[in-house]
Amino acid sequence: MAFAFADTAQLEGLALHSATTTTTFALADTARLEGLTLHFGDDYYGLHPRRHSSGLVVKSLAPQVEVLGHRATGAFMTHCGWNSTLEGIMAGLPLLCWPLYAEQRLNKVLIVEEMKLGVVLRGYDDEVVKAEEVEAKVRWVMESGGGRALRERATAEKRSAVKALSEGGSSRAAFVEFLNSL
Repeated sequence: MAFAFADTAQLEGLALHSATTTTTFALADTARLEGLTLHFGDDYYGLHPRRHSSGLVVKSLAPQVEVLGHRATGAFMTHCGWNSTLEGIMAGLPLLCWPLYAEQRLNKVLIVEEMKLGVVLRGYDDEVVKAEEVEAKVRWVMESGGGRALRERATAEKRSAVKALSEGGSSRAAFVEFLNSL
């Protein structure tokens, strides 16, 4: 999962849970410590030292598209900003939706209810989403029959998006038509 947190309490809550989880994660937090490089096995915000083999904390800007496209990435926890949403779809990943504000809440509805490419992290309207909720949704996406179906839809949507962007695809044709109308 990759995510920028609005407050330290939320990040610390997930860090405490990292001591017992078996979920492998990557956590990006660009707002806290600017200008630092990648760190692995760091006791950052209380991330438990014995979990080092399961987690990676990135203290600077992470190459999100590359991380999402890596074969080891199984899902994407997103704030539902449109760019991140499109990057997750293009990577063929199920989306764990945690909207913060503005259009992100509308995008969450589109992702979950219309496109059926993600699940909502309960409590996003509260002060803190519980770490147990995050782990439960990750496990559901990665281990359940419903999660398998979600992953298959995400993969199929990726194929559709790649086709639409390719030569002769609908998105490419619409863009060419737009340019010709200028």
